[in-house]
Amino acid sequence: MKDATPDPVASYLAVLRELLAARARGSLDDDTEERFVVALNDWRAAMTPEQEAELEPLIGATCKEAGVPLREA
Repeated sequence: MKDATPDPVASYLAVLRELLAARARGSLDDDTEERFVVALNDWRAAMTPEQEAELEPLIGATCKEAGVPLREA
């Protein structure tokens, strides 16, 4: 039976994509952005060191895909 726990790397990237899309639409107020940041931090805290290492290049690729420089994400 497969573990039902969500993959923290995939979940982090999904939240990041939502955050970047909301920014692109201009529909992001401070409270909403704060909720995204908290979710990102929670998913990152759930990761193993190996998952964090896997995540780093994926963050850059996700930002590039969204047309957002990494330093602005």
